[in-house]
Amino acid sequence: MPAFEQAEYLERIRRAKARMAERDIEVMLCTNPANMCYLTGYDGWSFYVHQLVALAVDEDEPVWIGRGMDANAAKVTTFLHHDNIVRYPDDYVHSPIKHPYDFMADVFKDRGWEQRTFGVEMDAHYFTAACYASLTRNLPNATFRDATTLVSWVRVIKSPREIEYMRQAARIVERAMQAGVDSVRPGARQCDAVAAIYHAQISGTPEYGGDYTSICPMLPTGVGTSTPHLTWTDQPFVEGEATILEIAGARLRYHCPMARTVHLGTPPKKLADTAKVVVEGLNNALEAARPGVTCEQVEEVWRNTIARHGIIKDSRIGYSTGLNYPPDWGEPGHLDGRLGRGDQRVLPGHRDRLRGVVRLPAPAHREGLKQRQKDPTAEGTEDTEIERLDELSDPSGQVARWGGLTPQAKPIIQQRWRRRGSVSSVVRFFLPPCPLRFDLFPALPWLLPSRSE
Repeated sequence: MPAFEQAEYLERIRRAKARMAERDIEVMLCTNPANMCYLTGYDGWSFYVHQLVALAVDEDEPVWIGRGMDANAAKVTTFLHHDNIVRYPDDYVHSPIKHPYDFMADVFKDRGWEQRTFGVEMDAHYFTAACYASLTRNLPNATFRDATTLVSWVRVIKSPREIEYMRQAARIVERAMQAGVDSVRPGARQCDAVAAIYHAQISGTPEYGGDYTSICPMLPTGVGTSTPHLTWTDQPFVEGEATILEIAGARLRYHCPMARTVHLGTPPKKLADTAKVVVEGLNNALEAARPGVTCEQVEEVWRNTIARHGIIKDSRIGYSTGLNYPPDWGEPGHLDGRLGRGDQRVLPGHRDRLRGVVRLPAPAHREGLKQRQKDPTAEGTEDTEIERLDELSDPSGQVARWGGLTPQAKPIIQQRWRRRGSVSSVVRFFLPPCPLRFDLFPALPWLLPSRSE
């Protein structure tokens, strides 16, 4: 059954149609599985074959079109009337002589859409050149416009129920991260640490289970920390090396990412000093996030803060996150809406992931941080601080598990601020009336050491 009441899906459809009207789009073709789920509730691992949701401005419900064997999944997970669930025969799957979009084009003709203006997600992962070629060949009198981010921008503003699912995902990623951090020990295998992470991600909490995440655990270690997107091997962790853990929790497809670093041994002074700058820059950026402020202005505060310490970062520091499917937990709206220079988005309503990355001399390390938060949408009207920075302690004293801490910060960080009720170790920054969340990924960047090192 769908994860939301039908009324919420209908409101999403209304908002999507309003954006379609602004663009003079009569039929929106959603091939991004997250957009399909957002508008209808459809949830299945079927995105490896061609499927879509078609939303017409003059029809009450969208139309799901997909592989025949997946049609029952649409009946189970969506609110759609069965007349709006259309299946194509299996001989279209991976066929060298015909394409599923040939079938879909015929469906559009049967509905009288052959001369309409279509919005297509040209840059979506699952909309291929063959899909577009089929549409233009079979619908020569139709007009096609790129609308890759049209529904994604509707998704950016979260409902209270969506926020609740993301809070639950935060609880799950807390457990998963703790399991991963606890598993990073000298001599332990990387694959065993990831097995512990997966177990925690899926088992969730006693109250609710977890979902598969759109990105597998990232676990670069040692020289691998010179690049962000390595996974794991069966090699052991080594004393004196850093390991990056970038993972997420997922609840009903809603994600909450987190990144931390475990350093086996005493972290280098340069790492500690730069971590302090990252903490300052991100705290200042979070303080700057207010209703009416643009993303560009938030990024400028971060950039100016680190520049005072001689550090330059010219890449983005954030993007929106939430509902998604492989291969990414970032919402596609971040393709043209990123926390960086030139981003004129106004902040209220967005839930973005904020990450600070600065460059260090080789050998490289990256460090995850926890930051101070205020939650004006918590129960009551008072702002309540929650967890700022937290050291994951090691009773043996042999492993330094840092949260962006310098030795001088330790006495301060022994204290923890927690909000009443749900406690988050993921950064969330809520702005009334709609929430903005930064899933914090502050990290000290990476450069490959030279061969002489």
